[in-house]
Amino acid sequence: MALNSVVTSNAKRYLETMLRDLNFTLDDWAIYRELTGQSGELGGLSDQLWAVDTGDEDERAICGERGQWLRDSYRPWHGYLALFVCLFGSVANLFNIAVLTRKEMRSPTNVILTGLAVADLMVMVEYIPFAYRRHISTIKDTFSYPDTLYILFHAHFAQVFHTISIWMTVMLAVWRFLSIVHMHTASRCCSMRNSIYCIVATYVLTPIICIPSYFTFSLRGHPTPSGQVLYRIDISSLGRAHGGLLSRVNFWLFAVAIKLVPCLALTYFSVRLIGVLLETKRRKQRLLSGCQPAGEHHPLARGSRQADRTTWMLVTVLLLFLITEFPQGILALLSGILQDRFFRSCYLHVGELLDMLALINSAVNFLLYCLMNKQFRVEFRALVSLPARPCRRRRTHTVNKLRQACVTDTTCV
Repeated sequence: MALNSVVTSNAKRYLETMLRDLNFTLDDWAIYRELTGQSGELGGLSDQLWAVDTGDEDERAICGERGQWLRDSYRPWHGYLALFVCLFGSVANLFNIAVLTRKEMRSPTNVILTGLAVADLMVMVEYIPFAYRRHISTIKDTFSYPDTLYILFHAHFAQVFHTISIWMTVMLAVWRFLSIVHMHTASRCCSMRNSIYCIVATYVLTPIICIPSYFTFSLRGHPTPSGQVLYRIDISSLGRAHGGLLSRVNFWLFAVAIKLVPCLALTYFSVRLIGVLLETKRRKQRLLSGCQPAGEHHPLARGSRQADRTTWMLVTVLLLFLITEFPQGILALLSGILQDRFFRSCYLHVGELLDMLALINSAVNFLLYCLMNKQFRVEFRALVSLPARPCRRRRTHTVNKLRQACVTDTTCV
């Protein structure tokens, strides 16, 4: 959901429209540039843009023809797939919010999951009209002022709320890590009040952090020979000042602060949480080995399994986030290191696929909660008035005997 890819894609279609008005094609433009040795004056776009869009072999050398083939093969399906994922994800996140805010579900972790669901819901709801208008609708008014302004709004809106979603996920990892590894610290820091404060701070500070992006891009109008004014998104005059300093700051802010730093943090916490889970499992097996034949039916084991299932569910959420976000962070970093040549010949070819991965990540949490959390399933059934599954009665005297056996047997300590 990078603004740079929106700008470049919009610029290509702008060039095609301008040339079509003159009864020329992109191939004609490439021949003209080759014969005259000039870069042209249509909007003042860079030579690299013309090189990629008109088929310059040197610009395609990094990713080759496969990148363009992937883009051209997937693009016709993107609008329909995105529309389906967003419709499903919007309903799913509404269910997440409704279930997680029930009285029985209130906890610091679930408050964070609610904040995450709200951010994901906003991304999905806003992407629905964008996917339809840009990829499905047959009515095209691509370079009118309202349409171009909407595309710019979409890019900023999606970036802000997707960034909120990213940092909500990081907060979730930190809270769960503290609650398992540093329980005394968690009891002081990970309270309900502090969780709400951190969520509000994330929603307030993220739009402020994205301010460089607001000033880096602007709308620019250009009259055609027929008298029509075409608008496109371009780097603003402020973004071009001082050798493009603001533009570079914005790019590295997106690649590093918004993508790579959260991914590295989540990698660290995910590895630590998985290590703790495996170590806890080994300790539990040693602890309960002397309580046979109770074994896994020991009441301590049941409580431990419930906590482990919750942690594994949250680890799954973190790993899914890493799978969908890490590729975009790596590609953004390479674009910053290798500059425009890599960005235009590789990154742009997979931009829509990366958008789809981000949308899927925002849509599937509901399925994970239902599959991996019994309490969520129970509350969801109560919410939609589904009959609860019958459960076997637990024999109180048996539980008491097991508890007494473990207390009196020194091998359980």
